[in-house]
Amino acid sequence: MASADTSKLNPEFTAVAADLLTFFQTPFTVVPSSKPIDFDTIFGGNLSEDARTLLRLATTQRKKLLEILADPKADSRNVIGAVDAYLPSIWRVTASMQASAQSAVKLNKKLEFKWTSALNKKGKEFAGNVFLYETAFVLTIRAIYHRDAAKIILEQGNDNYQDMGKELRVAAGIFEFVAKDLLARWDSPPQHRAPEVLPLVQHCLANLFLADAQRLAIAKALKSGSSPTVIAKLLIGAAERYEFATRNVQGVDKETFDSLVPGLLEELGAYPAILRACASNCLAQVHWAKLEYSKGYGFAKDASYRLRIISMGKGLQSSPLQAMLVAATERAGALEDEYRNDCEKVYFEQPSKDLRMVDGQFIMNPIPYELPSAELVSFAEVPLPQSQVKMAIQNFWTSLWAKPDSYPVSNEEHVKAAAAMSGASNLPGVQENLAAPTLSSGGGGIPVPEGMDPAVFRALPEAIQLELSQDASRSGSGNVAF
Repeated sequence: MASADTSKLNPEFTAVAADLLTFFQTPFTVVPSSKPIDFDTIFGGNLSEDARTLLRLATTQRKKLLEILADPKADSRNVIGAVDAYLPSIWRVTASMQASAQSAVKLNKKLEFKWTSALNKKGKEFAGNVFLYETAFVLTIRAIYHRDAAKIILEQGNDNYQDMGKELRVAAGIFEFVAKDLLARWDSPPQHRAPEVLPLVQHCLANLFLADAQRLAIAKALKSGSSPTVIAKLLIGAAERYEFATRNVQGVDKETFDSLVPGLLEELGAYPAILRACASNCLAQVHWAKLEYSKGYGFAKDASYRLRIISMGKGLQSSPLQAMLVAATERAGALEDEYRNDCEKVYFEQPSKDLRMVDGQFIMNPIPYELPSAELVSFAEVPLPQSQVKMAIQNFWTSLWAKPDSYPVSNEEHVKAAAAMSGASNLPGVQENLAAPTLSSGGGGIPVPEGMDPAVFRALPEAIQLELSQDASRSGSGNVAF
């Protein structure tokens, strides 16, 4: 005959505490990957040394992150550390670029961030050409790896539920920040983009990780002997949070939804029903202990029915999740059989249909996330030293004289050609110096041979000017053949 102890669940049911931690064994993501980017070579122009140093640092830190992600045995804590090292630099570049929006930034080649998605079942590669995309993607990677960090704590023993829950709450805070704050700043996002940069997916992940954190709280409550009613409330609260996550992800477009990793969708589909069934199982024991046999039997039957419905569906690809479902179904079936036998043979009760589920209680909140403060650097180009300006112009005019047929003939067009050829017109302090230089020698400079463009002549080295002037004087003609 069933026990009438109202303060504790029967010993068999407390085995569900281990099942509540199965989500640590069901990684629903694939490892993201990318290719190195050399920011220093992509950004052209005469940037300040501070800007160049920042670009080189970001290049090195991003390369290190990719190396760690590529290691199949990478410790999740090393991934988080690599993101934390890279993130301040990339955010500093992002904020500095925003602050330098009025300055024309020169790119030597197209800036493109390519990442394979951790949430796409085929590991599809997506590209973005703004730093905000990179920041959001890298933050998402960090948040996902907090689940593995919590798993490491679990494997260390000691039932440190608090630290495990904190890892998941930190991750949820990151997801919420990306969804509500960071992605809201993206002015013109492309229609088709990686799941990692969709606000609805970020909200889904935040709710999912918070529901996982609640399961840790339930496992702790079970082990500490909390009352069945309290356990039931926490179970319903977790189930409701999974259902929030499900509604979030159902709001994305069909193409994105169909492309998501199966493990994520299986967790969202199976866990709410399993947890609600567990709650019914708790309440069955509560009512049975109060001698309310009809309601006790009714809740036991409800729990068993819910789990059988899931079991009848398409098989779950996740073996740990499938194992949890099988174990929960067996326990619920055993309790239903026990209560049915007692009701039929002793109490002559039928299962009640007037069942009122307790209200869910949710006790987990995200830990708010803030981006690191960014000390801005200017991405406006700085004026070239006057010596470099003169050298660049001198070289241009010398090459122009060497191949005169390759260039326009008027001095105005010479200036335009110089700008197009060297890009110097884009640099502060250069445009005003593009006119042909005047080289002086004593009183007023060397005479320009008749028929020669003065601007071209003055751009030549003084020794050549002198020689040409003397040749013209000797020949009495300004026509020089080279």
